[in-house]
Amino acid sequence: MAIVSLRTLATVLVAAIAASGMLTTAGTWWVADRIAASRAEWRAYRDANAPEAVALVDIGTHLGYGGAVHHLLNYVLRGDESYVERLRTSAGGVRAALDRYRTASPGVREMAALDAIEATLSEIENAAVTAQSMHAADAPPQVIHAAIRLDVMPALDALTLLETAVGDQRELRSDRPSKLALLYDLRRAIGFGGMIHAFKDLVLSHDTGLVDEARSGIAAARAHLQRY
Repeated sequence: MAIVSLRTLATVLVAAIAASGMLTTAGTWWVADRIAASRAEWRAYRDANAPEAVALVDIGTHLGYGGAVHHLLNYVLRGDESYVERLRTSAGGVRAALDRYRTASPGVREMAALDAIEATLSEIENAAVTAQSMHAADAPPQVIHAAIRLDVMPALDALTLLETAVGDQRELRSDRPSKLALLYDLRRAIGFGGMIHAFKDLVLSHDTGLVDEARSGIAAARAHLQRY
């Protein structure tokens, strides 16, 4: 009986040791997985909060949809002076964001891109002054719009360059962009150079060539919403 008990005890002990080993191994794998996940989360957090990334989001926010160019076109269309005040506030937001990006030690090409965006912003502000004078003279919105047509391509190209630069500096490489990045892309699609911008230009100029631009912005916005 004693021999059987010893064998049973030995079997139980071996089983316990084996189970303990499996739990230890599983625990080690779990800890390693959580460490890797935590590192990825920290890198994503640092990427999202990098000075350049935050500044770029603010540039796009204050420049496009609900920002400077949006307020300018609303003012041209409606003549409500409150839009000029909103434009000035948005312009201040753009300049503050440009200055923050400049303090992050950007490269030469990035500095040139920041200067291009600021030059376009100055054109938007000058266009608002012209529009005010023309509204005071009771000029129709279509005539005002024709007089202040802006060349925004330098600023759009500059934004694309900054987006690439910020993307290249990310610590976390992933095929799945962060929610912050998707929201920025959505704002680009519907804002500056996007859906709303093209639609308001279409309303004011009656240029049917802008229909495709507006539709392209709508398609891009839907795609970003799906990814979000």
